[in-house]
Amino acid sequence: MNLGPDPENTVYHFWFGEFSLGYGGWLSPTTYQGQKTFRVGLAKNMKHRGQAKELTEKFVARLEQEKIITVKEPKPLYVFGSMIPIGGVIKRTSTANCLLIGDAAGYCGAFAADGIKGSVISGKESAKLIDRYLKGDKAALLQIHQKVDQHGSGLLKYYQRQLRYRFIWDLMKSNRSFQWMFKIIASEKESFLSQFCDSKDRHRSLTRTVLKFRYIPKLIHYSLSIFLDRFRIR
Repeated sequence: MNLGPDPENTVYHFWFGEFSLGYGGWLSPTTYQGQKTFRVGLAKNMKHRGQAKELTEKFVARLEQEKIITVKEPKPLYVFGSMIPIGGVIKRTSTANCLLIGDAAGYCGAFAADGIKGSVISGKESAKLIDRYLKGDKAALLQIHQKVDQHGSGLLKYYQRQLRYRFIWDLMKSNRSFQWMFKIIASEKESFLSQFCDSKDRHRSLTRTVLKFRYIPKLIHYSLSIFLDRFRIR
């Protein structure tokens, strides 16, 4: 699979609107058996997981049609799927001599579905706490949330913000609402991308990025559209 004319310096974000309520899709470079290729992904809510194969095929067909990618192989080199936790960090992640970390503990953004950093950090911090536990500090495992939250601008606070974004995202049920969201993002695209990439580390709030006086008319239309989505009024 080839991605555009300059694949090493190209990033694509795909927002699907009604096509795939719940999340979206992505392309990421990878290597398979020494061959450069790309991973094509599509995320769906659990209740719609039965549509994943069909929608992924449509997604790939659309990417080919738009000449974003070309596919050399007659079929995918490999196919896999897994669950992404988007319910937030669970309150209790330890009991007795058991400690949950990574996705199992919910260290994953409910909106961005970005769980790698949470997994790495919770893994490193848990190793230290387990060492203390084995040396006799039986309360050590209870400190995992505190230790994880010390990273960046507060990793647990970041996950809490992600839950708010997910709540708003799940309210959107029509292309109309997504289009209004796109218009706001397009007006603030540079700061939006910086916020999206750096918010775990620099506490850049998406709310502060878009809630500006000059966007009030667009925000009113956006809010009204989300309200009408409750009744599926188009």
